[in-house]
Amino acid sequence: TPLATAMLYAGQLDRSNEKNAHIANKITAGLHDLKRMVNDMLGFAAGARSAQQTINVVRLFEEVRETLAGQLGEETRLRISATNAGLSVAGNKDALKGALLNLVNNADQAGKGHAKILLHAHRFGDSTHLCVTDDGPGVPEDVRPQLFVPFFTTRPQGTGLGLAVVKAVAEAHGGEVKLSTSKLGTNFTIRLPADGDAGDKS
Repeated sequence: TPLATAMLYAGQLDRSNEKNAHIANKITAGLHDLKRMVNDMLGFAAGARSAQQTINVVRLFEEVRETLAGQLGEETRLRISATNAGLSVAGNKDALKGALLNLVNNADQAGKGHAKILLHAHRFGDSTHLCVTDDGPGVPEDVRPQLFVPFFTTRPQGTGLGLAVVKAVAEAHGGEVKLSTSKLGTNFTIRLPADGDAGDKS
């Protein structure tokens, strides 16, 4: 609640000139970072388990894009794609959205604010894949075994919970998260049990 209040007031800061706008944007960005850290810790502690619903994947992706509007690097480009507009999964929408937000933010940071990121989904047999692919420098080989270990981080301001939360969310939904990476970029795939076509469900 204190954080939500701070974000509300930050949104009303004076942006009438370049200097004020710069300061206000820095404050807002810092509060968003803090919000992500809090959500990471809550998600990790809760194991991402709660009531399930049928979630339309395209709408989920659109919510992720809307949430990140104005938060990614100025030159970062985020695209969304799905093989079927009715593709769906069963689960906790907030938890899955949080996991995807983590992955997209990581991709943006890896690309130093000028990444090309694709948020895409496909169905393979009895599973649905939610993927975040970027064109960044890839994950160093010596770091890969520890990526999903809680509190492991290579960033000075990182909590080391982001990818641990992604893993917890995937496993709480009966799925898993996989990494593929090279010098040409990185792809994280959350594999979930397929739930058929969502139609017009949310």
